[in-house]
Amino acid sequence: ATDEAVVHSYRDSVDPASADPWMLELLRVGQLAVILGNSLFVHGGIYDEALGQVPGDFGPAANMSEWAERLNAWKDEQLRDFALHPKWRVEDGKDRRGGDRLIDYGSPGGANNTSIVYHNPFNNGNPQQLSNRVEDFLAKSGIRRVFSGHQPHGESPTVVRHVRSGLL
Repeated sequence: ATDEAVVHSYRDSVDPASADPWMLELLRVGQLAVILGNSLFVHGGIYDEALGQVPGDFGPAANMSEWAERLNAWKDEQLRDFALHPKWRVEDGKDRRGGDRLIDYGSPGGANNTSIVYHNPFNNGNPQQLSNRVEDFLAKSGIRRVFSGHQPHGESPTVVRHVRSGLL
């Protein structure tokens, strides 16, 4: 395939007006945070600066269920905005497009360093325990296990046990 064909294919995969916006559909059914039973699934990780934060929202969420619900609703709102405004435009002197805050959220340093999508839970390649604040928030929310997939670490999962709460 030519470079032009690859670019066209990529654009079509997210263009709400294309015949097969498969990537846009995948984003629509995806979630930023999922709670199944007492297990939390996120892409990057949970850390102090991000705790309870939803971009453009007022005040942190009180617990993990509320936070996941608000984050996922915000993601859905961003995708609806993208469907309405997929092209770049100037708004209030800034280049904007629908869903641009969601793009920022998935980028390094995004959402003023409060993204749970782009987070590195390792220090010099070594796994780190969550802070006491995050551990307590998750424990009080009934979360016993956190699964994240952003940073691969060898051929097997890395397990970080928190002795104080039993959180994995």
